[in-house]
Amino acid sequence: MGGWQLSWVILTLTLANLERAQEERALTADELVFKKYLKSKSLGMAAVQKSRARQHSRLTWMRKRDIVTQGFSIYMRI
Repeated sequence: MGGWQLSWVILTLTLANLERAQEERALTADELVFKKYLKSKSLGMAAVQKSRARQHSRLTWMRKRDIVTQGFSIYMRI
């Protein structure tokens, strides 16, 4: 598991634990601040992952396009 994946798992588990605790009792001020921090951190990590996935998709598309273009140029030389 990569570093960001481990961070993501820890973050989501911690958030889930805080939400479960909030269902049973009122969270302390420190817990509320920490929960808000974790929420913003998770949104940031999700945005970065979405961006990375989009970039990976573009690179894959470009590589496939290059292969098709190379095949076409070889065909045109014949």
